[in-house]
Amino acid sequence: MRPPFRLWLLSLACLAAPSWGAELYRVEMIIFKQPAELKAEAALLESAAPLETAGAIDFRQHTCLPVQADPEKPAPLRTEQEVARCLEGYTRLNELSQPMVQERLRLEDSGQYGIVKHAAWRQPALPPEEARRVRVTADTGAAVLDGTVELSREQFLQLDMELQYRPTPAEPDGDAEEAESLTVRVFRKLRPGEINYMDHPLIGILARVAPIEDEANWDSFCLKLSGSLRLASEMVSKCRSIARWLHTSEGQSL
Repeated sequence: MRPPFRLWLLSLACLAAPSWGAELYRVEMIIFKQPAELKAEAALLESAAPLETAGAIDFRQHTCLPVQADPEKPAPLRTEQEVARCLEGYTRLNELSQPMVQERLRLEDSGQYGIVKHAAWRQPALPPEEARRVRVTADTGAAVLDGTVELSREQFLQLDMELQYRPTPAEPDGDAEEAESLTVRVFRKLRPGEINYMDHPLIGILARVAPIEDEANWDSFCLKLSGSLRLASEMVSKCRSIARWLHTSEGQSL
């Protein structure tokens, strides 16, 4: 006995249902330049070691950066399947949440702070040994930013950041790659939904990590599912009409 068609469709659609093994979070950051004196700024800059980005997720290139085991050999290229597995659960978001939009407007309206970068993405909160870093970059013309951000969860949410900030000289007289920069390392335990301020004489960081409600995820999934079922039902109806027409035509030709 064949199962009812609707039950078959529902079973097939459930295979595409999202996995809820790890709770999803919205991660948001605003990085801005402090109104610091130039002398103080110069005193804080130093030659920084190369930033470690191997294995990090790079949303700009929609990939995971390769891990180079041997520095003397080129890093191996990832296959499409490896990239898909690496990016699973990680999605760049185009807009900040309303609380972070208000913080950005407040900084801009003050006229004292220069926004270097704002970013938002969605990701699962995994244990530290499984968590992946996300690369954050910016070039404002006045400064260059490069760094990685890692969200993980044990008993608490925790954010681990390493950022390199390099002001662009007004009159560059050397190699930009060798220009002195500032390295900021931050490790912070977070409460979901709170805006955290991380202070430094040169740059400030506002970070917010908030859970994405399961109801919102399921609403989105159900809308997609209902659309898929509707399309499948329409296709079956058309196929039945064609089959009846062919059967009728065949009978008339006989």
